[in-house]
Amino acid sequence: QSSRVRSDLVLDLYEEIIGILSPTGTFPDAGDKVAEYLSAERDETLPPFKSKADREFVLAVYAKILEQLVDLGSVTTDQLVADAIRVFETFSWNVRRETEGYDYILIDELQLFDSQERLAISLLSRSKPGMEFLSVEDPSQGLFSRVNERTKALKARESYYLEEPHRFRAGLVDFIAFLYRKFPLNQIPLKFSTSEAVVRKPRLFVISSQEGRAEWCRQKVASVMAAKDKARRICFVCLGDEDQLVYDALKDADYSVVRMMSYDDVEKLSYQKRSVVIAQWQYVGGTQFTDVALMIPPVARPANAHARLRELTSIYLGTSRASSDLDIVCTARVPEIIQEAKKDRLITETKSVVPQR
Repeated sequence: QSSRVRSDLVLDLYEEIIGILSPTGTFPDAGDKVAEYLSAERDETLPPFKSKADREFVLAVYAKILEQLVDLGSVTTDQLVADAIRVFETFSWNVRRETEGYDYILIDELQLFDSQERLAISLLSRSKPGMEFLSVEDPSQGLFSRVNERTKALKARESYYLEEPHRFRAGLVDFIAFLYRKFPLNQIPLKFSTSEAVVRKPRLFVISSQEGRAEWCRQKVASVMAAKDKARRICFVCLGDEDQLVYDALKDADYSVVRMMSYDDVEKLSYQKRSVVIAQWQYVGGTQFTDVALMIPPVARPANAHARLRELTSIYLGTSRASSDLDIVCTARVPEIIQEAKKDRLITETKSVVPQR
């Protein structure tokens, strides 16, 4: 029920249904579109539903979701968006759009919008041929920007890049920029200059035993709590099943802990400011902490392009939550991207003790 394998499957199903089936109108009872979906060529960057049986399973899950919604008398936001698109594609809206459409649309965190939502946005404008919009987007954080290339609703005419880093200390920004450039969508490199005298590179800890990682977590929290800067706050961003290990270790040491297990849990951060935060990597988008410890479990090497991109996305999203201090804790297997960064001297490997600062 709570295993890493199951959570990965749920995320794959989510990407498949929201990123591929829903935007193309492929519902379980849509005969022609279902037949096309079942027989379509499969790129390895898409969620790993390769066989016909795999995709029949996806359709069965989708049908069950729709059945439960009918029983509950409920709709999802995705279905509301789909209904809105049908309205915005009507002749009557095209007649009214010049008087009721928007002149400007400003979008923050565009990477969180799936392809269906982007299509809806493009239909809200006053001008039918196209629309002027200003968006803030980090493609490296998006689950959807790579999923469904058939629905490219928004095409930016120009891109603008900040030249000064405003979120990361020197040393950390070099590592984040290194990860950023590894994404296929990030063709234009980040531009930045640094003037800080003190450079804090991320640190890598390789600790094979669960007991060792648990003790490391306790030492790390003790170090942050003892710091002179009372504004420091640490978040343990966990890949796989490491969140349970960290939670048990810190509760045993009587630390106050906030555990983020959904997007809604972000609200907890505002009224428990001195608590230690533990979160799965999927739920930390939009947050920022002075200190971050990225906990990477003993998982197998990614077998295909989709799995490699998932691992890169999780590492990038987790590490980019840190503004000042970043630690990466691995077991026997250190991901290739971390090894490459170490080789380029962007991170330093450290013994399994927490340095006092």
